[in-house]
Amino acid sequence: MTAGLSCYTANLERYLASEFDSAAVLARSVRLAVRTTEDGLVFSHHAPSLDRLPDGTRLEYAALAAADTEDALRHEIRRHGRALVVADAARLPWSVAFGADPAPHWLLVTGTEADHYLVEDAFEALLPQGTQQPYLGTVPRVALLTALIGLPEWDAPQRVRNEMAFGARIPLPGTTATGATLLRRTPGPGEEQAPETGLVDDDALVLPLVMNRLADAGPAAARYLPDIWAAAGHRAFAHRWRALAGDAETELATAESWAALPRWVQMAVESAARGRPRWGVARAAVDAVLSAAAPKTGRTA
Repeated sequence: MTAGLSCYTANLERYLASEFDSAAVLARSVRLAVRTTEDGLVFSHHAPSLDRLPDGTRLEYAALAAADTEDALRHEIRRHGRALVVADAARLPWSVAFGADPAPHWLLVTGTEADHYLVEDAFEALLPQGTQQPYLGTVPRVALLTALIGLPEWDAPQRVRNEMAFGARIPLPGTTATGATLLRRTPGPGEEQAPETGLVDDDALVLPLVMNRLADAGPAAARYLPDIWAAAGHRAFAHRWRALAGDAETELATAESWAALPRWVQMAVESAARGRPRWGVARAAVDAVLSAAAPKTGRTA
């Protein structure tokens, strides 16, 4: 059921699945909230924030020195049976983006076996390089460490996506030499992150706002396509989950309208880049999303 989710959320769902009702935890958290800044748009996809787990523990970023990476990874696996790590998608052998531009990617490591690690990557998507399929299997030790150690300096949109992956802004650790970044599980709730200020979370306001910002951004609008894709995938997931216990016809129609949204937005962005803007098709897709839920609730989802 993780098809369409971002690499962050798809692999977090698999992390949660061995202990909790992960689909319910995820679906109940899904939202689309946006804040405008001088540099662009900040997206939040979850509330409550998913760094806080149902048993009261939490996940936080931890920077590791290169020499400590394997010990820390194995320690996390011994304690919890698996570990989430930040990898570079361009260095993952099974990724269709292998050898392309660096991109942050969460990965689930579930065990060690001689000179191999057991990994699970639930991410599934149609990317510019081709169709990314989920991966479940072994990875040679050297190949995994190559994907984890010495991560690049992420560009501004990538860094914001990392910080906002849980829904609240979770600060990234400073780099530690050429080490890796682990999502370490720690006891207790810890200090609660201050909520992101200025977020707009009403679909009837958010979606037109995003479309207007994209139309004004010109060629830079393409930087937001991963955020639109993630938002639509998350919302489609949540509505399909609700269809199991509610008004299936309305929920499934709403899910399908969300799932179709990124395709039309991408068409509009690509047309604008060629000097022939077609923002009408994107706005029509937004109208379809907003109207799909209306029969059930009388307002937007």
